[in-house]
Amino acid sequence: DASGDWAFHCHLLYHMDLGMFRVVRVG
Repeated sequence: DASGDWAFHCHLLYHMDLGMFRVVRVG
C-alpha cells in the first residue's frame, strides 16, 4: 500500500544519506 511504499522509500533515503551521499558531500 501507499504507506508501506513511503516507509520503504524513506528507509532507503536514510541509508543513502548515511553512506553514499555523505561521501559525495565530504568529497
